[in-house]
Amino acid sequence: MNERHEEIEDPLHAIVGTDKPPVIAPGHTFSTVTDKISSIVLTRKTSLGWYAGFGFSFLLTLMLFASVSYLFVKGIGIWGNCYGIGIGMSSWQVIASPPLAPGAYRVVAFDRPQPELEYRNPEAMRAYEGKGPVVRIAGGQTEHVRLQVISSSE
Repeated sequence: MNERHEEIEDPLHAIVGTDKPPVIAPGHTFSTVTDKISSIVLTRKTSLGWYAGFGFSFLLTLMLFASVSYLFVKGIGIWGNCYGIGIGMSSWQVIASPPLAPGAYRVVAFDRPQPELEYRNPEAMRAYEGKGPVVRIAGGQTEHVRLQVISSSE
């Protein structure tokens, strides 16, 4: 465990008796090798194409940052999924919705999408209290409801 290692006087020379060639050829040092390699990169001028590619990539990164920031500020409604929970088929006037949690729901139908409607705000929804029936849903229940379409002018 107490092996004593002899220090190598010149680490740039081959180790005697190991048959290993030197890491750096004679006449060179780490500094000369570094200078030779870096001169290839540092003496050439940066091309115009590189600047164009970098600028385009930078603009895309800024767009990503702006989009994610807008998403955090406004919420996931920016993706267009804030129109309620149903999908209407105008030819049959049937609405199919994903499974809902048990509870009471007021069901209203508009003649066009209402992206500005704050349907989670009870104050905003008070204006529609008499406009549609209240449906009580239990687990696994299916309900059929007949609705009057609310015109955008109302």
